[in-house]
Amino acid sequence: MLTTILTTILFMAPQEPSLVSGSYRGPVDEAQIEMLSYGSSATSPFGRTLSTPDSAWDRWEFWYENERDTIVRGTADFPSTAVNESGAYGSSAFSVKRDEFLLKSIPLLIEATLSADAAVRESALLSLGRVAYPATTSFIIDALADGEQSVRQAAYVALGLMSTAETSTVLIDTFNNSGDYNAKCFAAVGLGLSGRIDAGDCLNNFFKLMPSKRSWRQADDLVIASLLAAKINTSVDYSKNLLAMTTVMDKRKASDELQVAAINALAATADTKAIEVLVENIKSRSEVVAEACIAALGHFGNKVAVPGLIEMFEESNSPRIQGMVQLALGQIADDKAAAFLLENRPRVADELYVRTSWLIACGIAQLSEAYTQVADTAMFGSDFNKHDDADASRNNEYELRGAAALSLGLFAKPAACVTLSKCLQETSASEELISYIATALGMIGTDKAASVLLDNADQFNYSATSRRGFATALGMCTNEKASTQLAKMLLNDEDATVRWVSAHAMAGARDQQSLEQLVAAISEDISENKTSDRTAHLVLGLGYLGDSHRGATLESFAANVDHRQQNKMLTCLKSY
Repeated sequence: MLTTILTTILFMAPQEPSLVSGSYRGPVDEAQIEMLSYGSSATSPFGRTLSTPDSAWDRWEFWYENERDTIVRGTADFPSTAVNESGAYGSSAFSVKRDEFLLKSIPLLIEATLSADAAVRESALLSLGRVAYPATTSFIIDALADGEQSVRQAAYVALGLMSTAETSTVLIDTFNNSGDYNAKCFAAVGLGLSGRIDAGDCLNNFFKLMPSKRSWRQADDLVIASLLAAKINTSVDYSKNLLAMTTVMDKRKASDELQVAAINALAATADTKAIEVLVENIKSRSEVVAEACIAALGHFGNKVAVPGLIEMFEESNSPRIQGMVQLALGQIADDKAAAFLLENRPRVADELYVRTSWLIACGIAQLSEAYTQVADTAMFGSDFNKHDDADASRNNEYELRGAAALSLGLFAKPAACVTLSKCLQETSASEELISYIATALGMIGTDKAASVLLDNADQFNYSATSRRGFATALGMCTNEKASTQLAKMLLNDEDATVRWVSAHAMAGARDQQSLEQLVAAISEDISENKTSDRTAHLVLGLGYLGDSHRGATLESFAANVDHRQQNKMLTCLKSY
């Protein structure tokens, strides 16, 4: 078989994280820094004293980071993330026609696949997959023989995003027949991203065999990759085989990572029997598995799960479990869930995770009865009941106020924009809070919110943290000036993480000027044989600018995977 010949000598090679510099996983990276600081008895760079090493992980941002696209975009078309009926990217007067985009971008992306810099080749392949122009398939297949493993991984991802009969054949052949374990894992990822029925059938046949296997330990990463793929590719019904797998997991001594992946795949089937399994496992001995079940029930959105979730909240002493339950209830948002959230408003003495999760849950559920409290918390923190505009002490509560700000973004009311604008006027607002405020304004997405962002552009320049939030927000705005500012950040920012975030945010920018600027800059780098971190980011951004998948990227695979799970496969996928 084609891929067997290409990769047999690479048998059992480990997964490699992306070579593109600046890969930023948000709170995951920040928590790791905090852990290092704690271990060396140094002062935390985030201004907090850690009571235990695990406290660095107990942050609501992890949940929000994975859920943002689902919560903000929902199931409806997000204004600027796909090709519209007229064949143009975006929905506004400044959108770019697909034919024009292809004419200007494809030759550059093909040339970038031949770069001497592996990071540029990786970015080019991912971008070809996102643009999904079938005529470029042969260049992606050629990259399966690249000398760099991360480039080969990107090629399998690109084949999945291409989603044609030809690419599906290569992926299925690799998954079923390759002697290269790493190739099989990433072929599974490609099968998931393709969304095709033949790909789904391939995965389902694999799941059918799993319950009869004596052990899964030798194929842990492959099973995880396949389960994550099934969560994304819902073209076939996996429920029977997934239910069979969950019943034998204890016997197979399945890892927490594998159990979480199975839970998420099962939840994506929307099978009613899955609810019973998830509710039963809420009280799992493993807190990681219990959290996954709670999050999955929130995704299900079925009110049948509400009594079990409430019972878990009342019985648990874990702030993290209680916070996750609140978030799940916010997603379900039936009358009973809403009433419970309103009747159990957290106190100032409660753990921070419970308080921040409640704020976000209110925004998700659109609980109008809680709006005033959310807005006042964003402005004044814990002392909103006794605040004084002149001397309220609140700058040390950036996490609490940041959660309230994002909740306002979820409410998306005109008044929320006004409140967030006032928060930006504080002379001593922390860089973290400013980042959250920026993102919340982007979530509101109106021209007024975009104007507030752009009018305060200078305020976001003081740190990489605030600039990352600014870039994320600009990508959510359907505004030509916002897109121009975003392209400027991608082209000129000196921080690799800011450029990486800006490249991803280009999925929300569809203006002609951004296309012209990126094409000119990439052309110059290629003609002068420049290879730099920035070149890889520009190539990555060009692919997001032309993304034909409504933002479908590898981020989907990391969603609802607990941040504490540092399995090699999961860590690798998160780095994209």
